[in-house]
Amino acid sequence: MVVPHGEESAGIPTNVTIGPSFFHSFANLPDARYIVDIPLAKNNQSNSLMFAEDAYRIVAPSNIFALEIGNEPNNYAGHDRPENYTIADYVEQWTNW
Repeated sequence: MVVPHGEESAGIPTNVTIGPSFFHSFANLPDARYIVDIPLAKNNQSNSLMFAEDAYRIVAPSNIFALEIGNEPNNYAGHDRPENYTIADYVEQWTNW
């Protein structure tokens, strides 16, 4: 993934596009099992669902060990979230998703 210039230290890039072709690279390690991180930081449930569906379709269920909904919520404040976004807010959103 390429992080756009000026966003290197922000934690969560704001202008990165990952399409279905990303998952084709997983075929380079055909016996590996993956934990696929489903995007939560951008707060776009329909996009995250498409991401998970593409992973499941392209990588194959037998190569997916787990799906992880979001990570590093300590970086979410200010990224489509209020500055006072807390772990409790993350848990509530995760539960709703």
